[in-house]
This record gives sequence, structure tokens and C-alpha cells, in this order.
Amino acid sequence: MRLLRFIQCTPLLLATILSACSSDSSTGSDHGIPDLDGLANFVVDSARLASSWTIGSDQVEAGSCTSIEYGITPGFHRVLRFSVSTPNVGDADAVVGDPLAHIDPNHDGNFDDSDGLFEYAPCHNHFHYKHYATYELLPVLEGGALGAPIFARKRGFCLDDSEPFLPGVDPKSWVYRACGTLTQHGNQGVHVGWTDVYVRTLPGQYFVLDDPAQPTPPGEYVIRVTVNPPYLPDSTDACPVRDEQNFCRVLRESNYTDNVATLHITLP
Repeated sequence: MRLLRFIQCTPLLLATILSACSSDSSTGSDHGIPDLDGLANFVVDSARLASSWTIGSDQVEAGSCTSIEYGITPGFHRVLRFSVSTPNVGDADAVVGDPLAHIDPNHDGNFDDSDGLFEYAPCHNHFHYKHYATYELLPVLEGGALGAPIFARKRGFCLDDSEPFLPGVDPKSWVYRACGTLTQHGNQGVHVGWTDVYVRTLPGQYFVLDDPAQPTPPGEYVIRVTVNPPYLPDSTDACPVRDEQNFCRVLRESNYTDNVATLHITLP
């Protein structure tokens, strides 16, 4: 799962990153073939979300990637962890491809011609796919309205075939399992019937509940997860797809109305 990949890709193991950061989905492995006839359709697995959330503590070390990339003050923090599964239930694959082809299209080693879909994470020495999902924690106000969202600390994503999701999917039919690095080509996407999973034990896969800038007192809240969310691009963002409301999306889908899952919780 993604936890294993994170351990493999930390700076402490740069000597082995070329062989360990991903499995090879293009050279002789026993796996499926791409399905490109049709369109993908992403949903959020609400059952996985509901069964996975938990409150605990996390120790953030000074100088760690968690502290540097997610802007979390070193020390112990009270956190709300949760897992997210985003299945592709459409009739074709969602294909992202090789990050290097997006970040350096002319292969000259200069990222100035990047298309804006990826950003380089120096601490982890790999690329993060932007705008794939948003995680929000919204307070339930008196009267039932929702207050301003608090965002989880996760910043980037690597799309892959983490687990079979639909009934009857062959566990050997995966296609996309190569995140890619600065020096190794990747192959990202989600095959039909498979799901991309981010387990709750991953760094940043949580809401920080004791952040003085965004206090989260006990009470009623809604966790809202949106896959392939709409956004307005800035000067560094790509806008590969426009939906019917003219918002940007990073992936083309057959249906954008089923991309959200919500969960009402009580924080003790």
C-alpha cells in the first residue's frame, strides 16, 4: 500500500530509490492491460472513510519531511486520522502517465516548460500530483449550517492501482504502479475497477486538531472528501479539463456529480 511506498521514498533510502520507489508496470510483470475506450468515473468510498477515522497523537520530528512539507510545528500533536479510497467505477482508465513527461516535456532537464500538473517535493525527492483530492473538516454550526473548512495537511498524490474495488476484478489486473522520480520514469493512473488508497497512517493524512491558527474544539463536524475537485488555476497551474460549469479538473470523467463523500462525526 501507500505506506510502503512512503517508507521506500524517504531521503534516508535515496541509494535504493531507483529500484524501490515503485513496482515496474511496463516490463514483464504479470498484470493487466490499459483500457482506454470510454471515460473514467471517480467516487469516494464512504464506507472506508466511515470505518477508518480515529483520534490520536502524532510526534513530528524537527527537520522531518512532515514538518517541512506540511508546515507542522515539531512536537506532539492531537490529530484526526482517516483513510481515503477513490475507486474508478467508470468504463475506462484514468491515465496520468509519466510525471517527467509533464514536468519536463522536451527532456532538457529544465522544468520551466512544466505543464503545471506536478510539483517537485525536494524533501522526498519526487513529484506530487496536484488537485487530485481535497480533505476538509467543517464545523457544524448552530442551526445545522457548516462553518469554514479546515484542510488536512496532505499536499500531493501519486495515483496508482492500490487495490481491486469492483466485484470480480482480477487482483493481477493492475496497470499503474510507478510513481516516478527525478531520474526514473513513472506510470500513474487508476485502472477500471481499481481504487487509489491513502491509508490513515501516512504522514499528513490527518487534520491537526491543536493548531493554534485553526483551533478545533470538541463538537460536531463533517469530514468532506472530494476527488478530482473543481478549481480555478493560478499562474502555475494546468487546466487540462473544463467541466460544464467551466471549472478546471485534472482528470476527464463521465460524471462529476458523484465525486464527494461526507461523514458527520463528533469530536470528544
